[in-house]
Amino acid sequence: MVYLDQKNYNFPKRIKKSAILKLLAVLLIIGGFVAFFSHKSGFSYVNTDLENIDANLLPDNDFAPIKDPDRLNILALGIRGVDDENGGLLTDTIMLISIKKDTSNIALISIPRDLYVYITRTKRDKLNTVYAAGESIDWGGGGLTLAKKIVSQITGQYIDYAISIDFNGFEKFIDTLGGITISLNSPFMEYKQWENYPEHIKEENKQYWRLNKEEQRWELFIDKGTHLLDGEMTLYYARARFSSNDFERTKRQQQIINAIRDKLFSIGIMANPVKIFNILDILNNHIKRDFTVLETKELLGFAQKTKNSMIIKKTLDDSENGLLYSAMLENLYVLLPVGNTYENIRNAVKNIFE
Repeated sequence: MVYLDQKNYNFPKRIKKSAILKLLAVLLIIGGFVAFFSHKSGFSYVNTDLENIDANLLPDNDFAPIKDPDRLNILALGIRGVDDENGGLLTDTIMLISIKKDTSNIALISIPRDLYVYITRTKRDKLNTVYAAGESIDWGGGGLTLAKKIVSQITGQYIDYAISIDFNGFEKFIDTLGGITISLNSPFMEYKQWENYPEHIKEENKQYWRLNKEEQRWELFIDKGTHLLDGEMTLYYARARFSSNDFERTKRQQQIINAIRDKLFSIGIMANPVKIFNILDILNNHIKRDFTVLETKELLGFAQKTKNSMIIKKTLDDSENGLLYSAMLENLYVLLPVGNTYENIRNAVKNIFE
């Protein structure tokens, strides 16, 4: 392969809003920022009572999970952003954050967006359309409501709270932290995803990009070792998937979660009110949640206990021993549960702390 001198060529434009991360949701809960939600009017509270939606439009209600008194479950969704013309309400990432109360251990359970589910009693579609479908039924709250309902059916877990976060504040959030540190045992390269991007990226990030002259594609290359990534590069690293797949991307996102969590604790963010309110200002208007001011106390109480907690990571995938399998339905690539039942998924999630 032939690579061109990066000084003489334009670099990829800033990342599209197409890979919003659940990372902020995890941090807001695990890092303890939820205590400050009540002070910022831009953090929109929504009512996710199912009574707000016509029951005939909901999936089958036969399955109703029982709340486990020893678990706290939060659904975190990443949406592209209302203003994004390319499906702004699609959820590119879906994560169930489960905290075991007696040990404060945390499970991060990533659910792929291509999982094929019943959106209503009669309509099936990919899981990443659920939030948009809910908002079309009940704007301003239906997205979280429907997502909680369907993810609860998939995982078998009672979901206490839900939060959605859009893209726009994420890059500045990382930059406010001073970037994050990641360590790679082998080089990472995305060589299929970007081409014909005329705008420059940040000068300091040009080291991570090279143009393959033969293929006429931009390649993202991060060498093995330790790197300090700013918000822009964190998004590129988290978004890349064409040279791998959504499952590998999920693993990188979980790596980023750990890196941000480490950074939060290392800089003593909770003891720095200036940093806290800078971050809150950045996130203003980019978050919706369904927990009240009073309920933030419970979340804060558990968040403060998680500094040294064990984090268990689980990705639902179609690997040899995975809980899903891939299929083509009417020329649509989808994922389905093994055995065409959620029982295996529900058992895995139920026993994840054992």
